[in-house]
Amino acid sequence: MELQTSKLSELEAQFFSGTEISYTLSQDEAWENIQARILNRKKGHKKIALVRVLRWTAAASIALFIGLGIWAGYYSHHIINQGTEQLSYTFPDGSLVMLNSSSQFSYHPYWWRFSRAVTLQGEGYFVVEKGTTFSVISGNSKTQVLGTRFNVLARAQVYEVDCFAGKVQVSHQEGNPVILTSHEKAVLTPNGSFIKLQKEIQQSEPNWLKSTFSFQSTPLMQVIQEIERQYQVSISVDKIGNHRYSGYFEKKSTVEETLSIICKPFHLTFIKLNDHEFLLTQETPE
Repeated sequence: MELQTSKLSELEAQFFSGTEISYTLSQDEAWENIQARILNRKKGHKKIALVRVLRWTAAASIALFIGLGIWAGYYSHHIINQGTEQLSYTFPDGSLVMLNSSSQFSYHPYWWRFSRAVTLQGEGYFVVEKGTTFSVISGNSKTQVLGTRFNVLARAQVYEVDCFAGKVQVSHQEGNPVILTSHEKAVLTPNGSFIKLQKEIQQSEPNWLKSTFSFQSTPLMQVIQEIERQYQVSISVDKIGNHRYSGYFEKKSTVEETLSIICKPFHLTFIKLNDHEFLLTQETPE
């Protein structure tokens, strides 16, 4: 048994003595190789993480941009003139509006360069700079221009447009639009369509800018409502009839003087209840 073991040992020694195993790397080089592989793996993970971060950043930027766009389209600026004096306002593009008493409008300032649109309640005189379409919207009625001077009256069921320069298009809901040129006027009829008046506008701007208020066959109640707005008073009526008034009044006159002028053609009189309340009624026959 020992002989066999000795023989086997000799054979193993002869076998391994004829075999050469080559080590091309030193211990330090092998360690550096391992460290390089570990580093490359870390770099790969970092690249993947960086790509993910960039994707998330791009998605967040797009979402923020869309959000800002939606906010800019919905954010609106409101201007209200509750006093008796006129109020002027300049839009971002230099266009101007003069706002009459008890009037207001709103628009989107951060969306203005994309859409010049104004929502108006009351009366305003617009001087529009040339550019994209400028729209004034009141209820279901719309006035559109590119660059001109015009006046819009939009109170309750009344909608009137006066064009003082340039060209204006007015429309109501799905009705046919009406084109106005300089010194032309259009009014909205009770059936929801615009008609162009034959009589040309003589003045170069609305009379109310000079604190003069003119009327042409206007229902008397509309005239009374204008007096209330301009003088900040309350006027009650008692059986005054369905009169129409043609004429004017000036703001420099007192409210009592104005009421006297308005009442005279219709044989009406007024009673002063206090400094801010009046009653209009028929004159008592003598």
